[in-house]
Amino acid sequence: MHLLNKYTEVIIHIRNENDKLKNENESLLAKLKSSDDLRDQNEIMTTKIKELKLSLKELKDKHGKLENVHDELITRHRALKEEFTTLK
Repeated sequence: MHLLNKYTEVIIHIRNENDKLKNENESLLAKLKSSDDLRDQNEIMTTKIKELKLSLKELKDKHGKLENVHDELITRHRALKEEFTTLK
């Protein structure tokens, strides 16, 4: 009978350890999934940032061209204004 009690204690102890390990494993799997999700979100954000940087560069180029056109129009306007003043 003493041997049976000893085996029962060992089995209970092993089951408790097994449950602890299962819980730890589930926790680690959840962290891994969370890490994978964050990695995926990071890749999406990195792609978006690259797209936005490219878009910003294009917009800066367009803005520069528009400023040049604006300056040219201002210069033409002044020239026409002077010509009009001289014709009066």
